[in-house]
Amino acid sequence: MGDDDLTDPPAALSADPPAGPRTGITISGHHSPMAWILVFTKLTVEIDGRPVVGSWRKHFIPTDPGDHHIDVFFNYIGQPRCGEASVDVQVQEGTAVALAYRAANLMTSPGRLEIRSKRL
Repeated sequence: MGDDDLTDPPAALSADPPAGPRTGITISGHHSPMAWILVFTKLTVEIDGRPVVGSWRKHFIPTDPGDHHIDVFFNYIGQPRCGEASVDVQVQEGTAVALAYRAANLMTSPGRLEIRSKRL
């Protein structure tokens, strides 16, 4: 383990993933229009305990092939991990697993995280 291993930046979100086969997770976040205040929050996607913070829009997050545990949540009025939802996925080389997260109408209730599809 070299010094470079300690300084690797966290995985970045990308609205436009590279062309060609890609391996990772595509996630889109949704909330009720009545919960407009969530527009000012960030959605956190934790992949195997590593957080990636981004907006509620659709994003591609590159991952290694294999089994991954996904947690999705947001911070709301100082409360961490609001609307938390989890799912386990298997990502295969050259595929993107599509996930959809939906926040509950009550901010402190669990959200819903669904696997939509796997595509090449």
